[in-house]
Amino acid sequence: MLKRDHCALCDNHQFSIEKGIYCNLTNEPPAFNNKCSSIVFNEDAKKAIEQIDSAYSLLEKQHTLQKASFAAYSVVGFAVLALIYYLTMYLLEIGWVSIITIAGAFFGLAIIAAATQNLGKHKSKYKDALERKENMDAVFDHYNIQYETNVKIEKVHGEYEFDYDITFIGN
Repeated sequence: MLKRDHCALCDNHQFSIEKGIYCNLTNEPPAFNNKCSSIVFNEDAKKAIEQIDSAYSLLEKQHTLQKASFAAYSVVGFAVLALIYYLTMYLLEIGWVSIITIAGAFFGLAIIAAATQNLGKHKSKYKDALERKENMDAVFDHYNIQYETNVKIEKVHGEYEFDYDITFIGN
């Protein structure tokens, strides 16, 4: 856990290109060793929770759909490959050679590659969101702070909207 992880959740932090992240109370970079005695979890912490939790929740919601999509596209890709194999065998038996079979094989492999790439991208985003959430939760745990979220998720015009009610419990 880095000092900037603490500061990013604190209402007393500031950021400038020259200084980077610094404390608004001292106008200095973070200098605490283990815990900051001046840390304040309020609006900035709530914004971070909303941002990190909404990204994580949305990716978690899509996780099963991504796996199902991968399975469906893989089945289609392998079906195309099987069809092309049997078509090639038939054409060879009757003495024909066709470029269509080669193109079809590439098409089947492209479907499988696209499915694998999409699942890989999703897993990478999911891993990053989970890591951000775990880092944030570790900072709160470090200060013996828990939070409760009451989230309403609505899909409006194809976009998800999150309405958060966040309550801090602890010190």
